[in-house]
Amino acid sequence: MRTIPLATPGEILKYEFLEPLNITPYRLATNTGMQPIAVSEIIEGKRSVTPETALKLGAFFEMEAEFWMNLQRYYELEKARDAVGEKIIARVTPLRMGSPKKSVHPLVKRLTRNVTGRVGLEAGRSTPSTGKLSSKSKAGVTHLPGAETPAFGTKKKA
Repeated sequence: MRTIPLATPGEILKYEFLEPLNITPYRLATNTGMQPIAVSEIIEGKRSVTPETALKLGAFFEMEAEFWMNLQRYYELEKARDAVGEKIIARVTPLRMGSPKKSVHPLVKRLTRNVTGRVGLEAGRSTPSTGKLSSKSKAGVTHLPGAETPAFGTKKKA
């Protein structure tokens, strides 16, 4: 059970952006090319942030549009989790491959981190019996110091 009410993307827009910056919803609408009613409905939680709206908000506030899309995605997922999450978990039988400890499908690629810290997918497949990557996938990939898995897309300098 949620103890703190879930904030809508519109509430975050209003209380974290518009009010502190003394920007009216009308000014936001005018400067972004949005309809004033659309801005009001987003603020009131009656309308979702669409990809086009996210692009406009991102351009207006000089930030990434993904911020606004992630707010909307998180809000919708949490609403669904609150409404039917337990029912879904109770009705779904998880896929179990091999030992009970290993619940990840063996063909799922491993996440690794390259030298810049970006997360990427390691090439190749793990074998069902061992979960280790085939030797073909390790070509041209270097290991980061202290890392168990090779870095993605980094090559050794000669």
